Amino acid sequence: MGLNQNTWKLNQWYDQDVAGNVSYSGAQQLFTVGRDNQGQLGLNDQVAQISSPTQVPGTTWSKIHCPRNGQRSLALKTDGTLWSWGGAEDGASGLNVGISYSSPTQIPGTTWAAVQIDSKVSLSQKTDGTLWVWGNNDKGNLGQNNRTYHSSPIQIGSGTDWSKNISAGDGKSGAVKTDGTLWVWGQNNLGNLGQNNRTDYSSPVQLPGTWSTSYGGLSIGSQSLGIKSDGTLWAWGYGDSGSLGQNNTTWRSSPVQVGSETTWAWINAEYISAIGVKTDGTLWSWGYGSGGALGQNNQTAYSSPKQVGSGTDWSKAWSNEMVGAGLKTDGTAWVWGRNYYGELGQNESRGASKSSPTQVPGNYKWISPNNFFYGFVKEL
Repeated sequence: MGLNQNTWKLNQWYDQDVAGNVSYSGAQQLFTVGRDNQGQLGLNDQVAQISSPTQVPGTTWSKIHCPRNGQRSLALKTDGTLWSWGGAEDGASGLNVGISYSSPTQIPGTTWAAVQIDSKVSLSQKTDGTLWVWGNNDKGNLGQNNRTYHSSPIQIGSGTDWSKNISAGDGKSGAVKTDGTLWVWGQNNLGNLGQNNRTDYSSPVQLPGTWSTSYGGLSIGSQSLGIKSDGTLWAWGYGDSGSLGQNNTTWRSSPVQVGSETTWAWINAEYISAIGVKTDGTLWSWGYGSGGALGQNNQTAYSSPKQVGSGTDWSKAWSNEMVGAGLKTDGTAWVWGRNYYGELGQNESRGASKSSPTQVPGNYKWISPNNFFYGFVKEL
């Protein structure tokens, strides 16, 4: 790879890509940016913040996951290994220790296939169809029919028929089996588990219907959303700021359909904001709009889905309360929302919020936004 400059800065990736000096080889590298007070960026240090995406060692990263307000990260590699770093409160790191790591540390195993995390709990599916969980269990969050915390992965039941469509958020979790049945458990104080009550469940309980088994079709949290096998979108739980997409702010303890469309392909929600992609490649957002979190070029809350721009080339998108991110089919990455810690990767320390999608230079496979930091899987 030829370089036009001999001096590399902290933001070497950004500068060389903009200069046109990067050639793409198919390897997948991981970059992180934003707040790093507990080593959550995986850069072997703990600094106040980094405002430009900086590489985490390695070239075989597949996906990274960052919880809404948690200060830790989990990432998968293409060889099926799972890596953890950052905060370790309540055993959340999965490393069977109570200390934080500021660089990626492997969780035993080589068959990890899908992972989701919130600030307290981690949930992962293996290639053999088993489902594993660890972390805080004060509300039955781990689905073990008890309240015992676990600092290393423990299996949920004995089933081998779990799909990759799993989700964890705000002390509750859900997962879809290969037969399309949806199972939920954990804290239910807001009706987030869709059981028409507010009772916590410490073991999986079924939610009626036949649901999508595709990854990205489920988002369990303060407000929960799921795509059914027929492409319809359903919401339940916390409804403030219109986060359930019902054109009101009513809370729902059982699923209610969002609109009448049958073309939803991807959904992601966190706390009080939500985003989705339809099969036609259009991008839609709703809920809390402070800081430009919905990408609508304003800070307005919307109580029903509103299209972001006019593009028809979106493939995936993520929402995390005050920030958002999306990938287009050409591999370009776009970010928006609060930028207090430089988390939008624009080389701006405590930069201004972005209320509409702003491009991060490069070609990408995956993004995970957090209110304080981001992770990007970049194809080189």
